[in-house]
Amino acid sequence: MEQDKIHVLYIGSERINLALMRSLFRKKLPDLTLLEVEDTASGIQMARVHKPVLIMIDIEFPVEHQYDILPVLQSCPDTCGIPVWAISACAFNDEIAKGIQAGFNRYITKPIDLEQFIQRIRMDIAI
Repeated sequence: MEQDKIHVLYIGSERINLALMRSLFRKKLPDLTLLEVEDTASGIQMARVHKPVLIMIDIEFPVEHQYDILPVLQSCPDTCGIPVWAISACAFNDEIAKGIQAGFNRYITKPIDLEQFIQRIRMDIAI
């Protein structure tokens, strides 16, 4: 791992979403290195090793097991300060509130407004 790299961790298993994130980071956020894993257990391990500046979890249904990552990350000294975003196709107000209450720093709904998404990333990690 290169120490000067700024890492963002993306947790999600849908190939189309992974392709979108890869393209977005390559074209619009080239100063960031996108790390990808398909499940939350691997995400916890990756976060502990690489200490990304942001973790994004693509929420899929059922969502319960994806919320389990939050207390683990929040209780670990190496990861407790890392912002964690939910990305979801579910835009119901009660689901958004549930996500924020669970501890996500942001709850991004699909379809993603890419320009706003990029601005939020830059703002939240101060680049």
